[in-house]
Parts: sequence; C-alpha cells; structure tokens
Amino acid sequence: MDYMIIIFLGFAIGFLSSFFGIGGGSLMVPVLYLLYPRLPASIIIPVSLGTIFIITTINTTRFYKLGLLPPKNIIKNFFITCSIGGLLGANLLYITDTATTKKIMGIVIFISMLKIVIPKSINRKTTEPSNPSGKLMATTGFLGSLISSLTGLGGGIVFTPMLINIVKLPLKMVTPYSNLAMMVATFIGVIPHLFKHHSQSIAFESEILNGLFVGNVNFGIILILVVGAFVSSKLGIKFNSSISEKKKKYILSSLLLVLSVKMIFY
Repeated sequence: MDYMIIIFLGFAIGFLSSFFGIGGGSLMVPVLYLLYPRLPASIIIPVSLGTIFIITTINTTRFYKLGLLPPKNIIKNFFITCSIGGLLGANLLYITDTATTKKIMGIVIFISMLKIVIPKSINRKTTEPSNPSGKLMATTGFLGSLISSLTGLGGGIVFTPMLINIVKLPLKMVTPYSNLAMMVATFIGVIPHLFKHHSQSIAFESEILNGLFVGNVNFGIILILVVGAFVSSKLGIKFNSSISEKKKKYILSSLLLVLSVKMIFY
C-alpha cells in the first residue's frame, strides 16, 4: 500500500507542479501530512527537501551551462547565509511540535493563495539586465532557507516572491536564481536530519522502506517521488495550454485554500 500511495503522490506532484507552475513542496508536504497523519514533521519535511534538492540540482546544472547564474562572489556569500538559515530552521524543527509546524506552513500557503487571487497592480520592467545586491541576496538566502527548512517548502512560494520584491530581479532572471536558492537551501536543510534517529514506533507497512532511512531521511520515498514527478511532469506540460489561465488560477487557489485550512485548523 505504501508504494502505491507514494507512486501516486509522485505522479500527482509532477503533473500539478508542471501544470500550475508551482513548486512541489507546497503540494507534497500537505498531502504527506494527510496520507500519514501519524508521521512527525521531522520525517515528512526531509522527504520534501530531498526531493526538491534533486530536481533543482538538475535544473541549476542546466542554467549553469547557459551562463544564467549569479557571479561567483554572490554565490559564495549566498551559500554562507543559506547555510546559516537552513541549519537554524532544521534545528528549530526539532524543538517545534508538528501541530505548530503544520500551522506555520498552512499560513504560508494561505498567503500564497491570496497572492494568486489578488490582482497585481505593479508592472515591473524586465528587459534590462540586473546586477543583484550581495546584501539583498544574503538576506533572501537566510530568510528563504530558514522558512524552507522549517516548513519543507522550496520553490515559488518561498524564494520567488523574495527575489522579485526584495532583490528586485527582472522576472527573466528569477527562475535560474530561484532554482539555485532552492538547491542550496534544501541541501543544507536535509543535512541535520541525516544525523537524527526516528522513533522505532514510526514505521511504514513496507519493511524495505523502513530500511531505507538514513537518520530521519528516507531515500526510498525520495527516489520514488523524483521518478514519478519526472515522468508525469511531461503530461502536465502537455496539458498546460488546454485550460485558460483564469480557470487554472481558480483551481489552484481553491486547492491551496483547502490545503491551508486543513493544516491550520485540523
């Protein structure tokens, strides 16, 4: 049963992420909480972070080959502040109960839903090149990694708004920078979980899955999710233009509203 659930979740994440254009963590973590209500955040969140790390590493490699990443000095400072934020968030997770962690994530998702339904009134110029401020990138790295490690979120919901509103990046530069941010944040966020030990009373039905834990990180689940998401993302891209943007916005906002209410109040 565990395999069927995780395979289905991987397919669903890949399809919905590519169809709606949002990060997998915003769907993966709430659904994992729903499917495995007895699992603590300290096991669910590393699954999300590990999955996002693999996907964004592939994307960042492609952007690097295209020469779209920041200068080396900015990457260096960014890595340092991401490391501090990621380690702090991961350790805060172990002193924060799962119910509180779920509420924090529910609030973040609810705010993201509001950003979708509220019309944007400010148009940004995106044609001119931009040299991002090292200090602003550092601030974004710290805050984004902190939120990511504490909630399991990664993509557009955490870093994209910061890169647009704090760093003031042109929109064409946001995607490669966001993938770099997610890669660093999720990598740093996963590391502390490798050295924690989950309770022996917490187990999946599959003994094979139970044997694939390294600390609190289950590499079996991560691999299944990555493969499922990779396969189904092509289907999401194929159907991306079959529904109007207005309908997709309503469907996505409704989905996020349901997930946020579930996490905050139940």
